[in-house]
Amino acid sequence: MKTMHTVILLPGLACDDALWRDQLPALQQHHRVQVSSVHQRHATLPEMAHALLAETDGPLVLVGSSMGGMLAQHVHREAPQRTAAMALLSSSARPDTPELLKLRSDATPDALCGRLENLVTCQQSDFTSVGELFDLLASDIARSSAEPPGNPSGLEAQENT
Repeated sequence: MKTMHTVILLPGLACDDALWRDQLPALQQHHRVQVSSVHQRHATLPEMAHALLAETDGPLVLVGSSMGGMLAQHVHREAPQRTAAMALLSSSARPDTPELLKLRSDATPDALCGRLENLVTCQQSDFTSVGELFDLLASDIARSSAEPPGNPSGLEAQENT
């Protein structure tokens, strides 16, 4: 008997199930599909991963966009035996920094209340302009692009431990 996988679609922080509306009809023809909302109900990625695993059963195919991809990696770390496959879309394997945790923490109340248009502007008190925010993100992207493949900053090589 073939094991039925559940495809779990994991939106990013500022997104909800509307992100996947165009993919759902095609996926639902061949798979059990759920769009998770754990990112709207829990504050940290480990809490989100724990909740997702508690709310689902069986093997999972995790499809995460942006922060949803980071969540998929946390789910896999917590329960690799439950992860049949992963697709990480516009995501990152870098560990959270205090700055990213603060940015997500500050943005979560707006996201939970549906005030998605405030997610960039709510951070203006931390930056002199939205341009400075984009400059910070661009420098982070440039720094991570300069790193050797397979060795993102903050992650130690397994053979050295």
